[in-house]
Amino acid sequence: MLGLGVRSGELNASTILIPNSSVYNRRVAPASAPTQYIKRIQTTAAIRVFAGLTPGQIDAVDANVAGSAGPGDWSDAARLMAV
Repeated sequence: MLGLGVRSGELNASTILIPNSSVYNRRVAPASAPTQYIKRIQTTAAIRVFAGLTPGQIDAVDANVAGSAGPGDWSDAARLMAV
C-alpha cells in the first residue's frame, strides 16, 4: 500500500506482514523511466517512508519479500505522485 508522506517529497510504502519473511525490498523509479531506480531500500520492517522524492513527479514503486525459501517475485509497480 502506498500513501502520501507527512512531508513534501515523501511516500509511505507498506506491505502486509508475510509469515516467514525476513527482508522486505522496495524500489522507486520515475514512472517515465520505470527501470531507472532512484531509491532502493531493504529492511526488516513492513512499513517504510521514501523521502527526498521530487514533488509533482509520478513515481513507480514495487516490492518483494525474502525469507528462508529465497526472494519472491517483484510486485506490479504502483504509481503515485509525491506532493
